[in-house]
Amino acid sequence: MRKVSVLVITVALIAGMVGCAVEVDPAPQPQVKHRLTILSQNGGWVTAPGEGVFDYDDGAVVVITATPASGYRFDGWVGDVTTVFDVNMTSTTITMSADYSIIASFDAIPPPLCRLTVSSTSGGSVATPGEGTFSYDAGTAIDLVAEAYVGYKFISWTGDVETIVDPSAASTKITMNDNYAITANFMEAHIYLDEIGPGAWSVSTYGKGIEATVTEEGLLVNVASDPVDDPQAIFGGFARSLYALEGDFDARVDYRLMTWPRGSGVRVGLIVVVPHILEKGLNVERVSWGSAESSHPPLREVYLVNRESTISGITDTNDISGTLRTRREGASVSCYYSTPEGWHEIWTTEWSTEDVEIMIGVWSHEYLFGGEEASVLFGTVEIVEPVP
Repeated sequence: MRKVSVLVITVALIAGMVGCAVEVDPAPQPQVKHRLTILSQNGGWVTAPGEGVFDYDDGAVVVITATPASGYRFDGWVGDVTTVFDVNMTSTTITMSADYSIIASFDAIPPPLCRLTVSSTSGGSVATPGEGTFSYDAGTAIDLVAEAYVGYKFISWTGDVETIVDPSAASTKITMNDNYAITANFMEAHIYLDEIGPGAWSVSTYGKGIEATVTEEGLLVNVASDPVDDPQAIFGGFARSLYALEGDFDARVDYRLMTWPRGSGVRVGLIVVVPHILEKGLNVERVSWGSAESSHPPLREVYLVNRESTISGITDTNDISGTLRTRREGASVSCYYSTPEGWHEIWTTEWSTEDVEIMIGVWSHEYLFGGEEASVLFGTVEIVEPVP
């Protein structure tokens, strides 16, 4: 009986051990990783997390930041951007659910636009670019073309002309470095200047006691009896045109000798001169030779032409009024004086075809002056340019 009991107990113990088996945890699975490749185009770089190849856990949310270089702007994230939160933001996030390759895109910032406002005075218009306000990239060179109407001529561009190649040329260019406003200016090609004043003329005097006064009748020039102390000095009163004449022209001025002592040494003239080159001039003059005129018989009243200090066409006269005239066709210049019988040619010569300015004046030299007061009135000035 004792052996049977031991056997029963042993079987029971084995059965109990089988019923109480221990549970064992499964082996851990490896974490899934995804690869993120980041590049940038010219014009900037990626500052977070940087550029290159990076590994992240599945589901990781990665901050990505693009920084444009100077002169560039961010243009978006491109590539595998399905899980990028906002492709248009420089700083955004990407959720890593697969391997991705993304690129930060940049483009150059365009130069600022500059406004050009163009207008014109009466007598013409601006053909290119037109009239009004236009916008251009900074640094752009713009063609300017002004066209005069029949009977008018282009004078100049005014306003913001600092970057215009040639403000006096009807066809030129302007470089747009800022906002500019410019005006094309025109004037009549056929001009009757009955009034000599600041609109088209500049009046000046040289020497003491010289008076040049604009009156209702015209320009009155008075020469004092003691105008200068320098024997070599030139003195007098003048009116000079503010606009240059180009091509062919016909210029005339009426004069009247109000006070005119014989042998005064005073000149009355219509002067044609190349701008800024006073030595390059041509005068038609009414002259009173004085006693100091060693190269000519004294006390002689004459018309003459003075071309750059060369005297031609000396013609005796007793006229106390009349008209002086200079006419240019091509390179041929003719000078005249008038009497009741009509025009009388003094001299014709070949001369400059350059643009010229017109002057009218009364003058003398200290060593030639007779020492008596003289007075001259210029009346109507007529400048005619051929009209197409």
